[in-house]
Amino acid sequence: MGLFRLDVLGLKDLTVIQETLDLIKKHRGEDIDLTRIPLDDKPTYDLLCRADTAGVPQLESSGMKELLRRLKPNCFEDLIALIAVYRPSVLASGIVDEFINRKHGRVAMRYPLPQLESILKETYGLILYQEQAMQIALKLAGYTLEQADNLCKIMKNKESKLIVTERLRFIKKAVRNGVPKEKAEYVFSLMGEIAGGLDKSHATIFALISYRAAYLKAHYPIECRTALAGVGL
Repeated sequence: MGLFRLDVLGLKDLTVIQETLDLIKKHRGEDIDLTRIPLDDKPTYDLLCRADTAGVPQLESSGMKELLRRLKPNCFEDLIALIAVYRPSVLASGIVDEFINRKHGRVAMRYPLPQLESILKETYGLILYQEQAMQIALKLAGYTLEQADNLCKIMKNKESKLIVTERLRFIKKAVRNGVPKEKAEYVFSLMGEIAGGLDKSHATIFALISYRAAYLKAHYPIECRTALAGVGL
């Protein structure tokens, strides 16, 4: 219908963060600007690696704590990836275990095709994000942005008949661009494995909120606990 949809979410986590900042300013005289904190802060990643994440949004569940201990994130990109893949359908695919093993060098990093290195390097050669699937459709099969977006929607909605049609179309166009047929089939199957995951832009926002909360907990634990108690989380 051509209508614009805007989703507005209310998060108590943001209230906790603001309350923490207010307490820090009140009791320590420090005016923290979270837009200026470093994204490579060691105490913050130490906290994440030991899964001391009670009160840290997105990272509080027992399953997520287990993944944090296994992954041992040491950069912001790791945190984005972790939040993006923590979805039942993606966890069931085994791709999370592969991601962790590749990060720690237990499994060699490899790419489905050499020309996909620029797209997949940040995720150790794995397709984790909707945006990566779209980029692959553009690069290998010459899709337009609209066609690539439609492909991801079809996969996410698990529209079986449309997936079959789109698969044939992707393979035909990729082969026309010089991609071996079996490789095109393989890449398409990999794209389907992350259909239930988050897009990177969405995961990045959640990761940023999580990181900021973890940073405050790592450096100002008393104020953080007080704010959590006050909000009732």
